[in-house]
Amino acid sequence: MATVTGGAVQQAGGGVLGGVRVLGVREAIAALEGRALIARLWLGLEVHTAAESMATKAKANIHSISGNLVSGTRAEPLAPYAWNVVSSSRDGDNDDKNQKEYAGFVEFGTSKMEPRFYMSRAFAETKPEVVASMIAIAGRIGRL
Repeated sequence: MATVTGGAVQQAGGGVLGGVRVLGVREAIAALEGRALIARLWLGLEVHTAAESMATKAKANIHSISGNLVSGTRAEPLAPYAWNVVSSSRDGDNDDKNQKEYAGFVEFGTSKMEPRFYMSRAFAETKPEVVASMIAIAGRIGRL
């Protein structure tokens, strides 16, 4: 913990010399830098975990016939604290006869098919977990 000391003294020539010194600044800065590193690690891990969880839930929500859409759904890193959950039937590895992208039709429906909202539901199911985790991380950082 940083402490402040200081005061004023009279100099030999009659002037006054005053000053303030903060003790423990280097230690405080080192502690804050340590917190920042730990916070970055926790947040990065949580964002990755949340993306993987959402991808798993999306896969479970897919009404699968060929398996292409299930195998083509995954989490991809975007930046240190950003991940995308991507779903593409063309990235699937089960059935070569499906050369057209149909993930959007499954998610949002067509004039002849009701929407399945497999990604939207996965997001809605994952969001409360992420919020709770972020609150827990903030509490842990505050206790450092």
